[in-house]
Amino acid sequence: MPSTPKTKTTPWKIRDATALPRDVEFLELMLCEAAQWRPGDKARPTSELLADPNVGHYITGWPQPGDFGLADTVAGEPIGAAWCRKLTRLDPGYGYVDDDTPEVVIGVDGAWRHLGVGTALLGGLIDQAARRGLRSISLSVETDNPALNLYSRMGVAPTEASDNAVTMIRLLSPSGKR
Repeated sequence: MPSTPKTKTTPWKIRDATALPRDVEFLELMLCEAAQWRPGDKARPTSELLADPNVGHYITGWPQPGDFGLADTVAGEPIGAAWCRKLTRLDPGYGYVDDDTPEVVIGVDGAWRHLGVGTALLGGLIDQAARRGLRSISLSVETDNPALNLYSRMGVAPTEASDNAVTMIRLLSPSGKR
């Protein structure tokens, strides 16, 4: 994985990750990046995080029917990923809204944050979800996570809040347009 971004204008190639089971290991790493976003916090081992059912269900068995996502690459190396997975009321995720609304996971390699990678990934995911005819997508974000600003800019609106997290939803246009 490229460890250092060249510039804010480094070209990214976004590609569909849904049909590429070879991306599972990278998606697992990006799930861990999403779960452990605070700089300086002691990172839990990937295997430990993935064994946690509250985290692992976002990637276990990738791809399952209805899963879709994107991987962002620089010089062929992945630097971030975003995907949607439908979870149910019997196995809800942190951003669960209803059984018809897939939850979003976005993970960006720490060296590539704040350079537009997350914006590109979320925009592409919103486009994919709209083209698939989905009514909405949802996510959960901790209130002190800087990504909250990105989600708000991209039209993801809060629906429910707790002491330290917000569940957000992005309504989609049936026309497939953002």
